[in-house]
Amino acid sequence: PADKSDMTLTGRFDLTPLTSATLSFWTWFDIEEGWDYAYLAVSDDDGASWELLETDAMTSEDPQGNSFGPAFTGSSGGGVAPVWIQQEADLTPFAGQEILVRFEYVTDDAIHLTGFAVDDVTIPELAFSDDMESATSPWIGAGFLRNENHLPQRYSLQLIYLSDAAVRVELLTLSEDNTGNWTIALDQDFDEAILIIAGLTPVTSHAAAYQYTIEPDS
Repeated sequence: PADKSDMTLTGRFDLTPLTSATLSFWTWFDIEEGWDYAYLAVSDDDGASWELLETDAMTSEDPQGNSFGPAFTGSSGGGVAPVWIQQEADLTPFAGQEILVRFEYVTDDAIHLTGFAVDDVTIPELAFSDDMESATSPWIGAGFLRNENHLPQRYSLQLIYLSDAAVRVELLTLSEDNTGNWTIALDQDFDEAILIIAGLTPVTSHAAAYQYTIEPDS
């Protein structure tokens, strides 16, 4: 996520054969409590208007005036560390219609935390079940990313040689397993060097772990 963002995950479902329906899903969230919110909404007019649904873990409290209605905020499970929780919402008022179902995560213009995740969505009455891991999933994401809980980490390494009169930048290339070994050649032309290490993995704000050692020539 990012500050001042509005991210959506939308799916279309045909409930015309049904007289009742239930949406079930698992969610994990770490959301700035009382400031940022995640919603579940349904539209029966092809997205012209939306009605918010409520589940057990949602709140209608709005201490900062940022919320649009019932929503997830804070930490899933209510503890210090978020956990996966299962939620259900009643779709019966929309039975007999074709609808859009939307998960929406909205952040304010300051702090944002780890984010909002959804998994294993089912509508049993439709015999619909989606583990959210397939590219053929019916959901359309705008700001949501499908992942397997781990993102490959790559790094950019640059060595900047400095002197009173000049600067020289050298790009250091890592192997496939993110390791490397280089000799830093300091001399009378460049007597100082700065190593810059940057994580290149997109769509995450988690810190990238790395380790390096500097050894003098023997």
